[in-house]
Amino acid sequence: MQNESLTKLDGVGLRTQEKFLLNSIKDVKDLIEYFPYNFVDYKVGLNQDKATVIGVIATMPVSLFIKKKMNKMTFKLQLEDRIIDILIFNRQFIKNLLTVGKKITVSGKYNPNNNQLVAAEILFKYERLKPIYSLKELSLSTFRKALKSAIKIYSSEMKETLPEYLLKKYKLISYKDMIRIAHYPNSIDEIKHLKRRVKYEELLKYQLKLQYSHFTNKLSSKINIHYDIDAINTFIDSLPFELTTSQKDALEEILENMNSDYTMSRLLQGDVGSGKTIVAIIAFYAAYTAGYQSAFMAPTEILAEQHYHKVIKLLPTLNIKLLTSSINKKDRLQVLSDLKKGVIDIIIGTHSLFQDVVEYNNLGLVITDEQHRFGVEQRQKLRKKGFSPDVLHMSATPIPRTLAITLFGDMDISTIKELPKGRKKITTKYVKDKELDKVIDFIKQEIKLGRQAYIVTALITESEKIDLQNAVDIYEIIKDKLDGRVGLLHGKMKSSVKEEVMNDFKNRNIDCLVSTTVIEVGVDVPNASVMVIIDADRFGLSQLHQLRGRIGRGEYNSYCFLISSNKSDKAVKRLKTIEKISDGFELSEADLKLRGPGDFFGVRQSGYPNFKYADIVEDMSILLIAREDAKEIVYNINDENNKVLKEYLKNNF
Repeated sequence: MQNESLTKLDGVGLRTQEKFLLNSIKDVKDLIEYFPYNFVDYKVGLNQDKATVIGVIATMPVSLFIKKKMNKMTFKLQLEDRIIDILIFNRQFIKNLLTVGKKITVSGKYNPNNNQLVAAEILFKYERLKPIYSLKELSLSTFRKALKSAIKIYSSEMKETLPEYLLKKYKLISYKDMIRIAHYPNSIDEIKHLKRRVKYEELLKYQLKLQYSHFTNKLSSKINIHYDIDAINTFIDSLPFELTTSQKDALEEILENMNSDYTMSRLLQGDVGSGKTIVAIIAFYAAYTAGYQSAFMAPTEILAEQHYHKVIKLLPTLNIKLLTSSINKKDRLQVLSDLKKGVIDIIIGTHSLFQDVVEYNNLGLVITDEQHRFGVEQRQKLRKKGFSPDVLHMSATPIPRTLAITLFGDMDISTIKELPKGRKKITTKYVKDKELDKVIDFIKQEIKLGRQAYIVTALITESEKIDLQNAVDIYEIIKDKLDGRVGLLHGKMKSSVKEEVMNDFKNRNIDCLVSTTVIEVGVDVPNASVMVIIDADRFGLSQLHQLRGRIGRGEYNSYCFLISSNKSDKAVKRLKTIEKISDGFELSEADLKLRGPGDFFGVRQSGYPNFKYADIVEDMSILLIAREDAKEIVYNINDENNKVLKEYLKNNF
């Protein structure tokens, strides 16, 4: 069945095969496992909202053209105990099939007041449960004809895809039954059993990949980073602040990994301002005391430069360099040479740190900040160069447990939940767009007190497609209202211009910074006390929380205003949610429930699995069971009972 050509099936020629390929159906196995996304239940009954009746056509249909491209047909249908009127719109093409005496099924909305059923569907063959497929440029009849042919020809070749002991343990239906029920269900109960089996298998196999990656990573050889613990403790004691309990716990987990026999792959997550960077700096110092180089990869040049200044301030005796596209050719060549010789202790930059031209002397630790996930490809490049460094990913975007298990199941996770002492609570308020002037008056008052403000918009310049406020227009408005000292920052500016604007803001030469979301992560200006977000309903809750985290970093009371013209209940509910919740982890869970896993952090674009039926929010209990099973299976992958899953890993990973 695997890799068998679709052209062997009834009704599939080369042209039709192309249409199947448009739906990612490349062979017979893909076709048989192309499941419906939903099922319509045509349970017979005259309920008002959803009625389905079986009857005989009693009168010839009468057509009436209402206006151009719109027509209706009416006829009477004889049921067992009564006659009802049927009304159907824009189905003129089936008029000749609606002959008196023909038995049909009609589904739609019934109005008992006029005894009329407005038909949504007319079926000439009754199926209680109808599978609904998502098909592009492929007719349902062609699909079902090929499917019927495939099941008939290859039924004997269908092999079980889960071990027998798991089927028995969880009372799951067999693979053959799963295929039959998916396409030809007999009852609602059967569909429940189908979805239960599919959800478990999807989540198990996804977790298998993650756990196998995690397991093999632990087996990869590396030199232990035998750091000087006394030097590290002396450094920690010299800091002008005390680490929180969460920071200490996270640091202990990281140092334990660095000194172990296997390569570290850990996610360090914490709320905005929870102090992840100082934990990273201590890890760099640990690698330095063991004689290893470290690399720090940031998502943008602005953040790379900010991290650079923070690290050299705390580790002034180390040789620390910055590598970004902004540095001139001569300096770049010198940095590359020193890095290769081992003169540089810590290198900080963007993803360019791992280009082919960059060579390290003895790289021991890689830390990545925010959206850059240091993946398999980069690891392989480094291994070819003779390195297998420990890797720590930092994220200021609190990730719900369900997503962490799903997306980062191949990593260990450390979480910093406490905020350092002195962080001020931020007052957050949802404001209607017509009250923007009041917010600007408030900004003026804060500026008089010596504070600064951010105003964030979704767009750089005007868009014809979306009616949103844009940074350039807002900048012009605010500049007039605040009498100058207003800056503009967006992603399309040259790096040198962005750096100049940010430095002016940090040095208080600018009172108000109008910006797009380039200031979302990491930019640190303790004097800023006001954050205004225009068209706030267009942002996810977690992104709003990130933006809000740019303020409240100093000793002053801080205020976040969420401006929106969207009056829909859903939009207002989301903005009211962030008014009440200040904890990033609690907010991320709320955001996941409100937006769904597919849109959360744009995970559809970042490796989120495309499940048939599984939903990590709704099916959390199954996910946790599948995760534990996957761990057990990976550790016993050579057991004869796990043969089918070993084969799956071999073919798919």
